[in-house]
Amino acid sequence: MGALIASAVLVPASFLSGFFDPNPYDNVEVVDHGYNPDGTSYFIVANFIKNEECSFVDLGVFGSYLGQTKRLEWSDPTTDRSHDRLVGHQTLEISIAVGGTPFDQLEVRTRHLCDGEKVDRIFAIIQPLAEKPNK
Repeated sequence: MGALIASAVLVPASFLSGFFDPNPYDNVEVVDHGYNPDGTSYFIVANFIKNEECSFVDLGVFGSYLGQTKRLEWSDPTTDRSHDRLVGHQTLEISIAVGGTPFDQLEVRTRHLCDGEKVDRIFAIIQPLAEKPNK
């Protein structure tokens, strides 16, 4: 009887919490990040596993400073921005235009289409290094 009651509570709670939602990627690990030599851009290198069920739509980078959030320009020297990656182990390498702003946080967000449903997720949150390189 206890198992039946637990199932009646846990299964709906799992659906509401997003446990069964489509998952475009897993195991995101930021392996390196820091200022590029020019001091006006910041790089992020992250490994992840691309799952089969979703296709890439967009990636956005947002910087937070003094309580304000700003969308930032970024580039990927390794691939086209609209490129949907193959299933399996992947590495994301992006360079973000930060100018002279000392952002408190950088957030990489993604949008995927999973079985016709739009799925927005936070890929990574980075606390930028405090020191910029000498120009």
